[in-house]
Amino acid sequence: PPTVCRNDGTGGHALVVELRGRVSNRHGIGARLEAELPDGTRQVRTLTIARGYNASSEPAVFFGLGGHDGVRRLTVYWPSGHVQV
Repeated sequence: PPTVCRNDGTGGHALVVELRGRVSNRHGIGARLEAELPDGTRQVRTLTIARGYNASSEPAVFFGLGGHDGVRRLTVYWPSGHVQV
């Protein structure tokens, strides 16, 4: 059965990344993003929009930062092999 979740938290920070490609794959579908937080921990996300049969989501990557107000480094590994820091 479907589940609905709601975040009632008032604290914490988040980083939302929307990629912009130049030629093909303008939304960066399949790109791997790595965020390094100020305390040295890392979060890795892959940009996918497929969520199941006949369903999709927006082409964005979300990182939960907790008490940190930013990241030390964000690295994008594009499907073409190009890397941006």
